[in-house]
Amino acid sequence: MTRVLLVLSFLLLCLAPPASASPALVNATPAEDSTISVAPQILRLTFDRTIAGAGPYSIAVTGGGRQWTEPMIGADDTVLAVPLRPAMPAGDYLVSYELTPPDGVPLKGEYRFVLRDRASPPWWSWLLIGSAVVAAAATAYRLARR
Repeated sequence: MTRVLLVLSFLLLCLAPPASASPALVNATPAEDSTISVAPQILRLTFDRTIAGAGPYSIAVTGGGRQWTEPMIGADDTVLAVPLRPAMPAGDYLVSYELTPPDGVPLKGEYRFVLRDRASPPWWSWLLIGSAVVAAAATAYRLARR
């Protein structure tokens, strides 16, 4: 009897489907916790396993009280690409995603990135440039009068 139970247990273990882990986010553009100075046109999320053919997707980029995502382009094997609206202002953004990969286990996550204004020259640099132009003009005027 013990042998029969042992053989049956072994057969059940052999017939059990292999465990499969859900896809995990391995790369994102813009990257998690990054600070960028140029507004991205497309959000790309790359996973470690195929997500093509997955169930419904929900991806949102929010910041400044608005949502900045357009309808998703689609999944290409392991990459989701989502166009972003133009003219994103500087600020903090939250990327939230939820999808159901082919294995049926919902995958949720979120991360943040920061969009900063491009560095503009400080006010005093314009004063310095203006002074240099005035000095050059004065020198040219004096040399022309000789």
